[in-house]
Amino acid sequence: MLFGSNRPEIAVVRRAYFICAFLLTVLLAGWGCSKPNEPVPDTDPGPLPGRETDTLQILDGTISPGDTTDVIIYIVNTEQLGGYTFRFSFDTSLFEVVTETAGSAVLDAEQLRGDFSIFNIQTPEPGIAAGVLAFSQPNGLLPGGGNTIRLRLSAKPYAPPAKKSFFEFVDAPYDTNVSNWFAAFSGAYQYRPVRIPGEIKIVAKQ
Repeated sequence: MLFGSNRPEIAVVRRAYFICAFLLTVLLAGWGCSKPNEPVPDTDPGPLPGRETDTLQILDGTISPGDTTDVIIYIVNTEQLGGYTFRFSFDTSLFEVVTETAGSAVLDAEQLRGDFSIFNIQTPEPGIAAGVLAFSQPNGLLPGGGNTIRLRLSAKPYAPPAKKSFFEFVDAPYDTNVSNWFAAFSGAYQYRPVRIPGEIKIVAKQ
């Protein structure tokens, strides 16, 4: 009766078990590193009924050549979340992400909403930023909407003004079950939000 119990201590164990499995799936997938010889399973079920407004979005912005700006991930969640993942692409000919230290793959990032003890955001390959947030302490991400993650991005000095670039959420090339998912706080299931790309425009310095 472990997974059918409503006792609080059992619920905590169940939630931890699910989040561990959720996290392990992401880590074993190697953060979306390419495996071109493996087929891509088509397992995206679409939004759950009643959660059609749940979104994972990159907000539009502007940046001048050579400058650094924030990239904001905006989340709307009708479900209390115990974890979530994201993975998006960017144009390496125009931009580079800011890391915590020179030569590191760990990105300079900050939680703006939510309370998670695993906050791991990396660039697993050129042109990709990927993150996993899990092990909520103690409330995870309560239902609501707002700016949720801030990353730092630099435009290369020679990036041409008036150039626009889309930042799109993308799946790992071999597995649609790893990235861009929400995990329910209850530990009962994970589900796919609506994914909305953002547009960063390069503008001339004033």
